[in-house]
Amino acid sequence: MEAVLNSTPLIYLAKINHLDLLGKVYDQIYIPTSVYEETVLRGLEKKFLDAKFIKKAVDKGTIEVRELTSEQKAEAKRLTQFANMGGGEAEAIVLAKHLNIELIIDDVIAQGVARTLGLDAHWTTSFVIRLVSKKLVSREDARKVIEDLVSSGYRISEEVLIEILKVLS
Repeated sequence: MEAVLNSTPLIYLAKINHLDLLGKVYDQIYIPTSVYEETVLRGLEKKFLDAKFIKKAVDKGTIEVRELTSEQKAEAKRLTQFANMGGGEAEAIVLAKHLNIELIIDDVIAQGVARTLGLDAHWTTSFVIRLVSKKLVSREDARKVIEDLVSSGYRISEEVLIEILKVLS
């Protein structure tokens, strides 16, 4: 299986040193160039440790950076204007659409747009829950991952967090 990731899932999984979880489900992860620039290039400038982890995954080939065609870039630009979302989110949606693969993205507007376009879009948290349903990690380990995500600054409403923790109990 393959997936496209946006910046937030990459950054937060790297912050908690769990990019490896992606390999439990996906054979290949793709990110658009704009996501690489945001997560790695700008992250390294700011000396973020997560940027080093993401760069290492790219260097190993676990994560592949994809440059969008000019037509795809134009499509992404239209999405940013139409749906008031960031360029990285729009490019991730367009890339997932053109590769016809799953998308992991955490922006509410981007989730809605992706699903409207018929994409199989997941939150980082739903990806973690999926690991449990596929018996790839224990409920206890998944709960720890969710707690670590929240501790590292991952934003989630209290109501949703409570529901996720109930599912993982």
